[in-house]
Amino acid sequence: MELKEPTEITETPETPETPETPETPKTTEITTETTEMMKTIAENTNLIPAVVHLVWYGVDAPTPTDHPNKKYSHGFASILKNSNCKLKVWSKADCENLILEYPQYEGIYNRATNIMKFDIIRYLIIYHCGGTYLDADVLLRKPLSNITANECFFVEKIITNVTAHEARYQPIRKGIPEHPVRIANYAFSSKPKNPVFMEILTEIRRRMYIQSAPKNDYDVIYLTGPDVVTTVIHRLSAVSKVKINIIPEKISRSIFIHIFAGEWRQKK
Repeated sequence: MELKEPTEITETPETPETPETPETPKTTEITTETTEMMKTIAENTNLIPAVVHLVWYGVDAPTPTDHPNKKYSHGFASILKNSNCKLKVWSKADCENLILEYPQYEGIYNRATNIMKFDIIRYLIIYHCGGTYLDADVLLRKPLSNITANECFFVEKIITNVTAHEARYQPIRKGIPEHPVRIANYAFSSKPKNPVFMEILTEIRRRMYIQSAPKNDYDVIYLTGPDVVTTVIHRLSAVSKVKINIIPEKISRSIFIHIFAGEWRQKK
């Protein structure tokens, strides 16, 4: 699969305003450094590593194949069959060993709930190793080798009316609507050491400084999930001279489908 031309998304609504914390660098400082590092990555390597990473622990089965929710076994089988990549399944011990190499994020990782840990570690895995992260409940349709791009982020959905969307009324958002183009965190690809992921982790640290524990399912989306990725990607797309590869929803559906096993959500 070759993805050469970045897709620009020009509409960038205001990012929710939140107080700065002492440990978080200013956005302008981060952006300058990030731009230079992204240029270096683009010049030094040609392909995203042909490795698919999955995180699997803390669930009711030793492997996705054994889980009673068949969406996991179907997704896992499609990844094995279609990815044309090496597969690395990360255990709890693997994840804990990796986080030790990034002590600046140990605090948020240790405070996080399991699903938030899975979010945090997926960003670190791709930063550290490069390759493609996939949730186990993703049905993969096309190979993920030979991707000629710095990174690939995928549009999850378009919110057609952000002012009326239910997420705006979630207390954690303080009345500020989501960006109309939500970026997925169940699938993304990158070359290693891409500073976009440090930006994402810095934003998580800032948000968890204000509220460290989720009070409902949406709080997870906001604190460590796709809302963080969405905020950072659109922010960088607006100010960086290096274009970020954002794949439209129509194209991403030809590559994979997320079938939403939803085991992490609180049971009603």
